[in-house]
Amino acid sequence: VLLQRLVYGAPSNPLMARGWASPFAWFVRSTVHFALAPTREAVDALATYLQRRQRQIQRGRDGPLRPVVEVGAGSGHLARLLNATGRLSPPLVATEPFPEGYAQSEDALFGPGFGDGLGGVEAMRDGEAIARHRPALVLCAFMTAGEDWTPAWRAAGVDEYVLIGDLG
Repeated sequence: VLLQRLVYGAPSNPLMARGWASPFAWFVRSTVHFALAPTREAVDALATYLQRRQRQIQRGRDGPLRPVVEVGAGSGHLARLLNATGRLSPPLVATEPFPEGYAQSEDALFGPGFGDGLGGVEAMRDGEAIARHRPALVLCAFMTAGEDWTPAWRAAGVDEYVLIGDLG
């Protein structure tokens, strides 16, 4: 409730009134990555794009609709938000090599039971996820700095990938 009041507090809230110099802004910049709290409009726009591209890529191919796979999904928070829109069928598959560490850090930060815990995040690296699920698209939010996983994805036949995050 406190976090909700800080985030959605009235403009008269002294923590919100000072903009990026406020203690709240420092907390957000240093503790909570913006990907943990995307806007409803951003989630809907991304889900709409993924749905459209998933169907366009599949057009003319036999077999069931191939899923969108999120690699490096952490706790699966973004995947849960995207799946909650109801636009992705089959649902987006969230994968992360070490998801249990993310669940523990979210519990420490936001309290037990934040979101859905692991919410069905499959413990596997990106190459294994692509081989197992043969996705139409790959989604990756905040690839490890200094690494580029995309050459392996292209070599594995991934049609398209969406990268969200810092460049370089």
